[in-house]
Amino acid sequence: MRISRLVTSLCTSLLTANTVYGLPNPQLPTPSNHISVTDGARNESHVIKRDLVDLRILPLGASIVWGLLSSDLNGFRKPLRDQLRWEGYAVDMVGSKFSGSMKDNDVEATPGYVIDQIHTAAALSYGFKPNVVLINAGTNDCVGNVDINNAASRLESMVNDLWANVAEDTVIIISTILINNVESVNECRAIVNPMYRQLQASLAAEGKPIYLTDFDGWITIDDITQPDGTHPTDEGYRRMAGAWWETIAQANADGAIQPPQDVDLDTVTTTCSKVAGTGVNAGAETQTGSGYDDGIYYHNSEEQGILLTITSQWDRNQWYFARLFNQERDDLLGWINETDGSITYALWRNDGDGVMTKIDDMTNFPNQCIPRGGRFIDLNADGLDDFVCISNPDGALYGVINNGDGSGSSGPTWTSIGLIKDADPNFPQAQVRLGDIDGDGRADFIGLDADGTAHVWRNGGTADVPNVWQEMGTRWTGGDMDDLAGVRFEDLNGDGRDDWMWVADVGTTYTWTNSRSCLKGIVGNGLNVAWRQGFYTGATSGPTHLASFDGDVDRDRIHFARIYGESAAFSLLGRQDYVYMEHIADGDLHTFNMRVWQNTGSGAAKLKADGDKYGNMQGSATGRQDYVWAYSGGKMIIFPNGGVDYITEGESYWIQPQQDMFDPQTLIGQYLDRRDLHLTDFDGDGKDDIVWTDPDNDNHVSVFINQYDGTTWSWEYQADPAPALSCPYTKGIGIHDIPIRWGDISGNGRDDYVCIAPDGTMSGYVHETDGSWTYNTQFFGPKGYDRANFQLGDVNGDGKVDIIWTEKFSGDGYVYYNDGPENVAGSSYHWDVDADLQPAYAYAGNVAGTCTYYNDLNGDGRVDQHIILESFNNNAETSYNLCAGDHVGDDEDPYTDPGLPIPATTAPATTTAGGITTTAPIGVSSITPMPTCVIAQDPDAGISTAYCVCSDYDTTLPTLAGTSSPCAYTALPTITAATTAANTAGYTYTDPYGDVIACSTSSVDAIGGITYTACAGGSKTLVTGTPLPAVTAACRVAEDPDQGINTAFCTCDDSPGYTLPTLTGSLPCDYTFVSTVTLTPTTTVAATPTPKGWADVDDVVSLGACGVPGQSCQIAEPVFTDDIINDFCQSIIDSPNHHAIGVAGVGGATWARGSKLDCALTGPLTVDECHGIFVDVYSDPDCAVGKINGSTECQGYIDDPDGTYLGILGITGSCVCSK
Repeated sequence: MRISRLVTSLCTSLLTANTVYGLPNPQLPTPSNHISVTDGARNESHVIKRDLVDLRILPLGASIVWGLLSSDLNGFRKPLRDQLRWEGYAVDMVGSKFSGSMKDNDVEATPGYVIDQIHTAAALSYGFKPNVVLINAGTNDCVGNVDINNAASRLESMVNDLWANVAEDTVIIISTILINNVESVNECRAIVNPMYRQLQASLAAEGKPIYLTDFDGWITIDDITQPDGTHPTDEGYRRMAGAWWETIAQANADGAIQPPQDVDLDTVTTTCSKVAGTGVNAGAETQTGSGYDDGIYYHNSEEQGILLTITSQWDRNQWYFARLFNQERDDLLGWINETDGSITYALWRNDGDGVMTKIDDMTNFPNQCIPRGGRFIDLNADGLDDFVCISNPDGALYGVINNGDGSGSSGPTWTSIGLIKDADPNFPQAQVRLGDIDGDGRADFIGLDADGTAHVWRNGGTADVPNVWQEMGTRWTGGDMDDLAGVRFEDLNGDGRDDWMWVADVGTTYTWTNSRSCLKGIVGNGLNVAWRQGFYTGATSGPTHLASFDGDVDRDRIHFARIYGESAAFSLLGRQDYVYMEHIADGDLHTFNMRVWQNTGSGAAKLKADGDKYGNMQGSATGRQDYVWAYSGGKMIIFPNGGVDYITEGESYWIQPQQDMFDPQTLIGQYLDRRDLHLTDFDGDGKDDIVWTDPDNDNHVSVFINQYDGTTWSWEYQADPAPALSCPYTKGIGIHDIPIRWGDISGNGRDDYVCIAPDGTMSGYVHETDGSWTYNTQFFGPKGYDRANFQLGDVNGDGKVDIIWTEKFSGDGYVYYNDGPENVAGSSYHWDVDADLQPAYAYAGNVAGTCTYYNDLNGDGRVDQHIILESFNNNAETSYNLCAGDHVGDDEDPYTDPGLPIPATTAPATTTAGGITTTAPIGVSSITPMPTCVIAQDPDAGISTAYCVCSDYDTTLPTLAGTSSPCAYTALPTITAATTAANTAGYTYTDPYGDVIACSTSSVDAIGGITYTACAGGSKTLVTGTPLPAVTAACRVAEDPDQGINTAFCTCDDSPGYTLPTLTGSLPCDYTFVSTVTLTPTTTVAATPTPKGWADVDDVVSLGACGVPGQSCQIAEPVFTDDIINDFCQSIIDSPNHHAIGVAGVGGATWARGSKLDCALTGPLTVDECHGIFVDVYSDPDCAVGKINGSTECQGYIDDPDGTYLGILGITGSCVCSK
């Protein structure tokens, strides 16, 4: 099961029961009496098992079926099972998941799921072939206002798939939605529950084995946990069980339940392979914003003057800065074209503190690229700059590798690797940039459109030659300041990710910093970037670098380089300084003064999510891991694991408050890079220790032994506990690109030291039970993936860590299962793969790979999927890796009466009215006379003015405010009424669109729903009203200037002040406006003069001859509030009746009435940006608008193939978000 971020809180979609009321299948045998156990009428003993069919029950739903907030997480399932066993049934609960303390705790339920998700999850349990399915679904749909009008049809689709894939004689029991604290949910229940009743009745009439457990009136608000307001109390769950039992007993009495099919059901085990899609959400966010960051980037600098003066014969943009000897500082190179055609680079070594020392020239450079196409940049992530030639004019890339063998007096040697990327016809040399966008230390390819839009291909190589280029898609859409030549990508703040910079010809520079994003993507559109604008210190707008040169300068003489190489904070790379190669012509010679402004800025280099670590620091007997957050310098705080598996919104997964746990500065007097600190049980005492792998000493280990005593954190430092351990590889730039992992590969209970090469090859040392270490030349061979993708964890619970490869873009997890020692393909261990040599797809991703962790938070010996939702706020969710299978066994003596509260069942009474025999509604006795029939569902779902009439009453019925559900309409006995509009017959109930729901006097029961029986006669007629005639617009002027947000309008000179009629079938696109008006559904217009148009709810749409001589249309200036410009909403905004829907939805204040569905904003709404889905009243979602500012882009759907009805912003394939 995928973890799903819902706009709802944790609720369950359940169908439950109040009065057990389900019409039995009329084609099944009807019992002479109703077999049930009612209050006060229990049998004295059930010692002898009756001749009853065995029950294999699938509980299907969301958090209520799961048992959330019940004291034992069994919910209604255990009391129901106990009752069934007491009655003499053999019972086996089935499902791919399990929850609760009961032995037979199988279930197919996931907290938070809506109907469609439950439908998808049901397929995981088809193979169990249940003969009874209990479905409770819809609460989360009501909470999130998810397609309410189609709730019953979506449930029907689920039910039909169960019959098709399990068995057509499987008894399915659906239930109504439980009462809730939230009034909007109860209003939704009043719509959905009658739909469910009608669904059950209609399917049963077709001979299908379907029943309904109706909880309305049986489960009251007193049975709901407070203040949660959604999930039952323990007693409420028992009452649910009693109602479910009553329905099962009815189905059995009807002969509907057939023996279960013969299926090989597995016995439960804690060792099983993980299957993608079977995880179970912990219920709510398990991290809610812990940690610290360094804010946005603020620039400042110190002018250092002229550090170097060079005289040259040429001025041809020949200067480069590159890291030739180390990654801390940039050296200076000067390009020289020798007379024999060879290329020489003059070289000044950077000795630090602004000292540049001339050393031997680098002659016969193996690439003859001229300066216009040459770039020094790291291709292989070794921390040293290589060379790339961008060919002219086509933009192909050719590479030369820095061999890293430079000395104090001479530069390194170089090896040409030839063509590394073919030319792209869309990006000639002038539109090609190179930069590390994804932060893995390797140069990526950036192709710029003419407007500055940047398209990126990441360098996915694992060796010197970048043999893989993965398309990341459009990663910058902010333009180019109207001058493409000024666009650069440089790592200004030292976080290893190149920032977007624009340099004006006068040297002024604007900066947007590049930070890691957790947003899920795919190859072609992924590895998203979180861009944030940086500013000069103290400013909130404008450039980061304020040039102070006299007159114009050539921006090609401006460079960003690590001259001083000072980092803003421990563990960061050096900041890039501002360098101006000032030029002075002196006859035939050219003097260059290297002027430097040292960068003293900081920010946007550390994210809250960078500090996340997990380990069993408290020594939990079950292995539950705690949450540890590490500062960049190694100090750690801990949030101990609270030991609770499932939480609801607002609850903490961890013990609060946080505790200071570890500080290396206090213990050994130095900072330690948090990426070199590992939480692992080094000494085998059951508590994780902290191991430091020294990056400057071949990753030799020092260890801080955990001496936690239950109250106080203390550590014993061991400087060299295992001298044999070493690994020759260095860490890279990326957050997870480190050479050391720890995990029990051998399965002996001790964590091993695993050394990972950049290409993913794993060697290392097995930690033996006696504490010694045994070298292993290769645990795992290369698979073509870089090491940052790999994590170690026990996925199947067999005591040995497996290897998990996480796809960078999507976060999908693939597992190489550890089959133990065996020499296979050069490795000493056997790792399971499929017939195509691929690992098992085990974890469905929900965020980018860098934000996906695998740790055991619930202590079952199997690593769970833990995902960081956003890198800035560090919120997270957890999906448990639970073993599927069939649990069995009784918890109680089956001969013990569980004493369930069971609703008393009254046989339906019959009555005769108007010559028609009818059945009274169960549980509603106040209706007089008894209803005679239910008139189907509202045929138009409340969209148009459909209405029903009573035969013998031919007048359109009056409307009535204060509405009920637009389904399950009731008409009363045939009457004779005067053909006037007076409500002499007492007609009641309308939906929000004015459709009459009931003919003759009716009343609503105590919980706001109408419960009537199925139609018992044909005395009523359903008539659909005819909408006003459609008029084709004679002219349309421009677009709706405010997209329906405000009451902007235009006036036609010859039609002042007229109220225009409404007309169904309008489209909220190109509006022309006539006068300012206030409209209602019944507004009429005077016969003369001829009206010029018709209207949506706010804006008048011109239909007349606007634009002809003598008549003019003037569009008013739209008005936007600060809220719309500056705020954003990440919720789906809708109204239950689909009448008033938020277009911007800011703070609930800005709505565009007249659209049918909703608008979901995905980020800040700025002056240049609009997000959302915009739809019109009469079509499905049309267009999801992306961004504007000089270009138009449609990032969504235009669903109307003939182009008749397009969305607010969708006009024949072009989307414009207009402000």
